[in-house]
Amino acid sequence: MNDVTLLGAGKLGSALLRGWQRAGRLPGRAVTKSEASAGRVREHFSIPAGTSLHEALAGTRTIVVAVKPHQWLDVAGALEGWGDGGGTLVSVMAGVEREALARHLSPAVNVVRAMPNVLCSFNEGVTAVSSGAPEHVRALFAPLGSVLDVAETSIDVFTALTASAPALVLRLIEGFADAALALGLPADSALAVAAQVFRSTGAWLMESGEHPAVLGKRITTPGGCTIAGLLELERTRAAVGLADALLVTAQRARELGAPHSALQKL
Repeated sequence: MNDVTLLGAGKLGSALLRGWQRAGRLPGRAVTKSEASAGRVREHFSIPAGTSLHEALAGTRTIVVAVKPHQWLDVAGALEGWGDGGGTLVSVMAGVEREALARHLSPAVNVVRAMPNVLCSFNEGVTAVSSGAPEHVRALFAPLGSVLDVAETSIDVFTALTASAPALVLRLIEGFADAALALGLPADSALAVAAQVFRSTGAWLMESGEHPAVLGKRITTPGGCTIAGLLELERTRAAVGLADALLVTAQRARELGAPHSALQKL
């Protein structure tokens, strides 16, 4: 990965760096907004890092753009002329469509959208890559967890599922832990039990290959405590609420790349 440059080392960029570090496959260099953040990259990851994109472009064949969506136009100008002999730009920015990216680049540059999540820092992430991406792009994210090919039009949906869903799941884990705490478990045990239940259930689902409803019925007995809890979830429409939350995050992902998004003013 010596010919790979990471542009941006915020939350997502740093998650990628941590995952690549754990896998022993760090990029050749990183470019950040400030010298302070560049210094942190040099200290923690032992790769060249600075604030000048122009200097980093020499020898770069692949750029991974991990800046905030509203910062894209600020850096696009520096990329004009890069890649005239070929190159790949991989955007992990939410909401910025491929056409908006390609507009500022050489026609010889292959533009690919991808959406990893912060779980990549533990090599347990999920990355959606637009269909037709070259193999070397998939290879960038393969050490970080699962890589899924999706249609370009579905990237925003996967932003909600892969990038935003962990925060929603953490809120669910918090609710489980609060319930365990209310039932008398010590706080550390309550959180540990809640986290392990989510982890183990996910592993069970993946290994079985069956639908969640099928597995749920397998552990639900007539007149038991499980059916009582499930009926309460139905009464409160908790599952519908979670689905609605994901739909809202998908809509916001689309808005992030809109030219006149109010978020660009923040």
